[in-house]
Amino acid sequence: KRSWLMLLFVSLVFMFISCEDDQVLDGFLNGDNENSEIIDPDPEQDSEDPYNLITDAVDIPCDYDFTTTQVNASLNISCDYDLKGQRISLPDGVKLNFDGGKITNGSLVFSSNGVIDGQLLNIDLEVTGDLAIEHPHFIFVPSRWNIVQGKTTDDIAFQNKEHLNTAIELTHDLGMEVFEIDKLDAYFFGRRLTSHAPFSYEDNAIKVPSNTHFLMSDNTFIRVQPSNNPFSRLLMTYKAQNVLIEGGNLVGDRYLHDYSNVTDETGVSRATHGYGSLINIAGSQHVTVDNVNIYEGEGDGVLIQISAIRNKDGSIKAGEMESSNVVIKNSLIDKCRRNNFSIIDANGVLIENNVISNAGGEHESGQAYAGTAPEVGIDLEAYRERRSDGSLYEYERVTNVTIRNNEFVGNDVADVIVYTASFVDIIGNTFDNRVGVHAGHDVKIANNEFTAGERITTQIAVSFDNFIVNETEHLTYNIDVTGNTISGYDTAMKVGTQNVTVSENKIYDFVTGINITDIENAQISNNILESKRGVSYGYFSRGNSIAKNVTIKGDKISVQHRPIYLNDLNQRLTGSVDKLLFDNCTFLSDRELYIYNSKNITIQNSEMSERVEAVNSQNIVLTNNQIL
Repeated sequence: KRSWLMLLFVSLVFMFISCEDDQVLDGFLNGDNENSEIIDPDPEQDSEDPYNLITDAVDIPCDYDFTTTQVNASLNISCDYDLKGQRISLPDGVKLNFDGGKITNGSLVFSSNGVIDGQLLNIDLEVTGDLAIEHPHFIFVPSRWNIVQGKTTDDIAFQNKEHLNTAIELTHDLGMEVFEIDKLDAYFFGRRLTSHAPFSYEDNAIKVPSNTHFLMSDNTFIRVQPSNNPFSRLLMTYKAQNVLIEGGNLVGDRYLHDYSNVTDETGVSRATHGYGSLINIAGSQHVTVDNVNIYEGEGDGVLIQISAIRNKDGSIKAGEMESSNVVIKNSLIDKCRRNNFSIIDANGVLIENNVISNAGGEHESGQAYAGTAPEVGIDLEAYRERRSDGSLYEYERVTNVTIRNNEFVGNDVADVIVYTASFVDIIGNTFDNRVGVHAGHDVKIANNEFTAGERITTQIAVSFDNFIVNETEHLTYNIDVTGNTISGYDTAMKVGTQNVTVSENKIYDFVTGINITDIENAQISNNILESKRGVSYGYFSRGNSIAKNVTIKGDKISVQHRPIYLNDLNQRLTGSVDKLLFDNCTFLSDRELYIYNSKNITIQNSEMSERVEAVNSQNIVLTNNQIL
């Protein structure tokens, strides 16, 4: 009986639904009714600004005369209005709401307490007086600002820059806090042949002002117009504070640049064209760059500097600002021709969770776009001058920099160079090239992973050498290298200078584990050095170096050749007290521990698979050691 009732029910359904309504029937049998919502799987996105809504606005006719606007009027702009060049004064409290229309070809002067919907702003409308943008989140629509997208001429790319800057400046003045750009692919151009920050900011760059969140999407491509200007600045902050630059793609002209010689505005010939930058932070504070793709710069990817060079004593000139509290994170910086980062003056920079790759290089191409020195992933390099009388002119300073949890890949000369910089922490990164310290101090290199890349040019993982001026002034000192893993380099470490700690490192697959140059007051401990290369050394020194007050304790060294090879070490020492001490170490090898023409070396409380061979050496002390 139930089966007959079900059959009758289905028959009735088919009587009322035609065979063409299969989709409706399927929905009915699945429990849907005629009021069910049909979801578009790929709906067209609303192109209007969801933030700018003046809810009390009333409709006005398409022939509305703005000169008749009343006090406290709130108007919906749904038609296109041509002001025909008029300058119209509006009374107190007027609100203009975007409702699909626009106002062009004239000026609106707001008396007081005016409000305008951001989407009514455009390149052909001037607004002045006492007014504010309705919502601080402004969405930039390129067509309203006459931005020409795609390949274009220098003149049009220059106008693109001017028009974008007009939009940023106007909305900023009206209270904008977030300047959002979505779909855009356009070129921008600055003509000034100068790197001087005020002019490069005013005339060459897209300018991001204080208290601005400059928000781009994956669909935003802001490009450098190909030119022969060696000082291009794409995006820049100058004497700005509280800036966030987020998302988007900033693209240089490395592969399309004209590298012919240029004479700059001061009459100096510029043949190398390495002075441009895609992001330039000049004299700015509390600036964050987050999740931005920055690539193919003719010069640098990111340049951080002071607003103007310092006084000779390093003090900041009146009215100028140093860059501080700068964060670059979660970004890609790739294929910039000079450096991916150049930090030349800053106090407080964090570089975190970025991919920093392919700086310089491409010399095999034989093209002008091949790298130009230094060709480094991150170059910390303040400009200073040493005078003939020994005095130092400190025109720039770099201090308090943290480089943390980044991935370095394929940078041509080095991954990080600390040159004339201080208080630098390099922690938790992955490297395939070199980290070097030269004329830098108070540097910590900790918990990084180094794996030698196939085409690196230096074949050294970590290097820091003695750097002395005036015979007594040390410029490199206080270096701490701890907890790193290093594999595949010909020389894992080259160590020198004063006040050094090298501890808890794991070093594998090398020719030379640790190369000792002039070093003083060093504690080296609990490192593992293992290599199966046919000719491999644990500790190596050659070249009349000094190891003064150096202790190597608890190291475990296993190599195929000599765990110690010291040649001409400490011959320049005049006494016998200062020495190199190996204590409680393990030496495993196929050959002897070799000491030649050296002095003041002690090996004690250690285990070794081969004996110590000391030739033409003096004050070599061997005590309480065991041959395995």
